[in-house]
Amino acid sequence: DYKEIKQAFGEALGWNAEVEGKILRNDTLVASVELAANVFTGGAHGSYQLQYISFDYATGNRLLLKDVFKPGYEAKLNEITEARLRQLSQLEAGQDLSDDGYHFDNGKYYNENNFAIVDEGIKFYYNAYEVAAYAKGPSEVLIPYEEVKDLINPGLFQ
Repeated sequence: DYKEIKQAFGEALGWNAEVEGKILRNDTLVASVELAANVFTGGAHGSYQLQYISFDYATGNRLLLKDVFKPGYEAKLNEITEARLRQLSQLEAGQDLSDDGYHFDNGKYYNENNFAIVDEGIKFYYNAYEVAAYAKGPSEVLIPYEEVKDLINPGLFQ
């Protein structure tokens, strides 16, 4: 694409992509990795994306939330995550999260596609544009294990 744009319009701003990986947790139970990509292909601003991936250390399989939590976890995890988002945004219990620029589909506040299992708890990450405008930036919510201890699948952490 860069070559086509350069040929059609002359000198174009340089495109670039930087990808970096970082280990967040690596023990006998879980390995969690953070992958960050910073890409510029022209336009007003570049694109920064961060993806968390966690693996069951024993099997090497990628962990999904249904592996981390007991069946039926969804409503309680959603409630806990919503409360954390309100706390981060300094919003009252009855106040709509859209008052702070958030827009969640179907009232689901946890991100089942982008989470990490870290020493402090479960970390959910929302890239820019996923739940708010670019100007708001990305959002990260850490749920301490203490708040979800009754939801955790005991088979994972034994």
